Amino acid sequence: MSGISMPTSDAAVLARHDEVVRALRRIVPGEGVIARERIEHDREKLADFFG
Repeated sequence: MSGISMPTSDAAVLARHDEVVRALRRIVPGEGVIARERIEHDREKLADFFG
């Protein structure tokens, strides 16, 4: 196990998730922004594939 740890979640940022994603999509080209709904979709597809 490495010594790298994830920072604690910031509730204020999480509460603004949709706003942050919209802002990032305006400046990041293509499919460069991976939002919660995309992660959930990919997780479901992987579960179907390996299930």
